[in-house]
Amino acid sequence: MARQSVTSQLSQLEEETQAVGSKPQMTAQLVQGSVQRCAPSLPASGLKYWRDISWPSFFTALALLVISRIKAHANTDWTVNEFNHVLYRYPMVEKEIVPTWAFLLWIFAMAFVVLGLEIWLVRSVTLKTRVIMGFNVGLGMLEGFFYTVAFTEFTKIWIGEPRPDFVARCLGSHDAVASFDADGVIVCTQQVGSNARESFPSGHSSTTFSCGVFLTAYFIWTAYFRRVNLPWRDAARRWYSRFGLMVADIGYLACFWPIVFAAFVAASRVSDHRHSPADVVSGALLGTLFGAILFARLLSRDYAAAATAQPSVHPAAHTAATPLLSSSSSAPNANASADVFAQSAGPLEDQDDTDNDDN
Repeated sequence: MARQSVTSQLSQLEEETQAVGSKPQMTAQLVQGSVQRCAPSLPASGLKYWRDISWPSFFTALALLVISRIKAHANTDWTVNEFNHVLYRYPMVEKEIVPTWAFLLWIFAMAFVVLGLEIWLVRSVTLKTRVIMGFNVGLGMLEGFFYTVAFTEFTKIWIGEPRPDFVARCLGSHDAVASFDADGVIVCTQQVGSNARESFPSGHSSTTFSCGVFLTAYFIWTAYFRRVNLPWRDAARRWYSRFGLMVADIGYLACFWPIVFAAFVAASRVSDHRHSPADVVSGALLGTLFGAILFARLLSRDYAAAATAQPSVHPAAHTAATPLLSSSSSAPNANASADVFAQSAGPLEDQDDTDNDDN
């Protein structure tokens, strides 16, 4: 019985070896298919300026911005009356700390800055790929800015909250004596435009935070986590010098300057009595939301990293690619057969000795 068991195990090993050896073509197809599935789906040669730059979504956001700027009168249900007028008696400041044109200039200038950084810093891909990625970064930031402005304007008109300096606009001075009608609503002696009722949320705060969050996330991602070759590290995130790594330990603080600038702009709106702290905080949250959403979409368009990455092979392909009938793989099979003989030799010899003793 023991000899029959050994013979059956040897026969099974030979059948498995022959079955594997008769399918080299299937093994090669498995390896090739795994490489094709794991290779980058968007090589640099297949990128097109008109197709891979996010023009449609950009112009959609721009159209929404234009619609939002078609002025409608703000809601007047929020009244200034004899009970709450003290909340709106702040003086009207003629000269703002950060005028509108200044932060708008900063936003559009940063769109060109990130385009230049993408072209100059990324070293591992073609110029065409860098230009396309740079445009997507700049347009993504501007798209978030457009969406933020549109939603801010719609909310301003819908809520219609008076600004903190509403009484100064209404009476000509913040400390003027106010008169109220039969319903207790303040009676204005000067023409008050719709802008006096567009306090919530802060537009300066929302737009600067939208761009600030987007830029900060882009700087940190590119400098530390993105899988591309840069002047201070390679795509595998290996730093070229110990000094560069030491600088990077504190250099990440420089990536936060767009958010610091956004916070400064937001604080200036409270100092200028254009908005209350609640208006500024709500605008910052709204801008952070759109900045984060547009940056998350940018991560899916990182063609530079896709072109830098090498095609990876599925772990199953490594197993399938091993030539099972080569000299290196046949030795273990031979050892396995020898082990079978070694395990069976002892019991067979003992059985023969027992038979001789019985005889």
